[in-house]
Amino acid sequence: MIEILIIEDDSEDSLIIRELLGESDETEFSVTCSPRLGEALPQIESRRFDAILLDPGLPDAYGLEAIPRIRKAAPDVPLVVLTGHCDPAFADQALAAGAQDYLIKGRINGESLVHALRYAVARQGSERGLRDLAHRDSLTDLPNRRLFLDRLEQELVRARRYRHSLGLLFLDIDRLKMVNDTFGHDVGDLLLRGVADRLRSLVRASDTVARLAGDEFTLILPELSRRDDLGPFAEKVRSALRPPFLIAGHSVTIGTSIGASVFPDDALDAETLVKHADASMFSAKRQGGDSVRFYSALMNAMAAERMGIASALRHALDRREFRLEYQPQHELKSGRVLGFECLLRWRHPSLGEIPPLRFLPVAEETHEIEAICDWVLQSACAQLRSWHRHGFPDLTVAVNLSLPDLDDKKLPDRIGRTLRQIDLDPACLEVDLPERGMARAAGQSSGTLRRLRDLGIRVAIDDFGTGHTSLFSLQGLHADTLKIDTSIIKDVVSRPESRSIVNVIIGMAHGLGMRALAEGVETGDQMRILREARCDLAQGYHFSRPLDAGAVPRFLQWAESTQDRVG
Repeated sequence: MIEILIIEDDSEDSLIIRELLGESDETEFSVTCSPRLGEALPQIESRRFDAILLDPGLPDAYGLEAIPRIRKAAPDVPLVVLTGHCDPAFADQALAAGAQDYLIKGRINGESLVHALRYAVARQGSERGLRDLAHRDSLTDLPNRRLFLDRLEQELVRARRYRHSLGLLFLDIDRLKMVNDTFGHDVGDLLLRGVADRLRSLVRASDTVARLAGDEFTLILPELSRRDDLGPFAEKVRSALRPPFLIAGHSVTIGTSIGASVFPDDALDAETLVKHADASMFSAKRQGGDSVRFYSALMNAMAAERMGIASALRHALDRREFRLEYQPQHELKSGRVLGFECLLRWRHPSLGEIPPLRFLPVAEETHEIEAICDWVLQSACAQLRSWHRHGFPDLTVAVNLSLPDLDDKKLPDRIGRTLRQIDLDPACLEVDLPERGMARAAGQSSGTLRRLRDLGIRVAIDDFGTGHTSLFSLQGLHADTLKIDTSIIKDVVSRPESRSIVNVIIGMAHGLGMRALAEGVETGDQMRILREARCDLAQGYHFSRPLDAGAVPRFLQWAESTQDRVG
């Protein structure tokens, strides 16, 4: 029996709270109600309650006045504030004053109320028969960050004493945001519970599975015989999370990025061991996710560099450190310049020129990418409109999309608004989708691409040939252009197999109603082979290096005068 005191002057609200508590099948509650703080305090001092529910709008104590008085009368009894107003600042003040939780009337049901009370009781250390949830994640019932760190310290003491190794895995669920955006947060929460259940089924009684926050989980594996044993187990974890989760009528498939570190090989203390496992996990995510990475000293140096880049990125836009360059795209049959691919460049005042491959993944991780992409889109479209007005009305521009862009349902609205503001025909804009994002684009992000095409915007598949794209995925995307990656084009002269691959890709593109564009064309021999293979477009140093915007008109005039002699 759990003893609850409700301090609430509205009798109807008190009755509703009683009814919600009565819905619990697992826990029986005994409820006492007081309409005023003055009436409640003597009861608090004379009886032992397991928890107190407080409405801060009492006749004899308004706002936060009641909390310190209750804390003084019963310092060990957990207190949950229950109010009809949603005020985050007031909630923070209530928690700082000593409340264990803050709930909004009308937004709770019996399950969430009981769970909040159980969690509050556990946090306060009640000994009335409830499990100690003070160190547990409320959603999955796994140990939370506090308990995880406590257990890690304990296991390290044992590992030092008995000279055992200890393995630490950090897990990040790939695409949880996409699940939340597509199906709703309720499905996302059920997915996290499903992940927790699968992880529990994999570990020994001596192991610890914890949820740190959001989509991050950890596993502590004590008494590890050999470092080499951790790799197969990590792959076992990844494989166990790969089959679809059937949730509320939806089949949800995820990937898992896993980072690993080992005591004593990688670190001798908990803080460093955690930092190294975390860095390894981020390395796995940067490589496209759904993979396992072990810590290395090089990775640590990369993590430090990433932190420096992340800090500098926050101010790069405001300080106008970004600029755009434009790579000409030539039609091979006629030699005409049809458009340009927009390339982002960053020159930092002290770090110098920072390549996109170094800063764009960091921008995605730190969520700076949306503002950067908006700036690129706005700048490129405005520049193209200027060229149209100055005698080049048929030019197009291609802008690269990031993987987070694909998860943003508002992306078509953002792009459409930019085009209207600049008064640019949507047919003049092409968005380039990296091949590694095609599975996502053909699945849960397909609606975003469909809306872009409905606006009249063209879609290109970038870096084609570097991933594992299926023909079915290509059919589902209805893209306009297939861009053959530089890694294939560079060997097209010297390696017959590369030439065969190019022929197959061009034929596949044409069969699906797409144009084929070759990237990284550097020689006349490459261009000749591509022409023979009926490739439609090409770009690369053979034609021109990327140009500043100011150099484009002169280049176009020169290209027109030499059009018949290209190649």
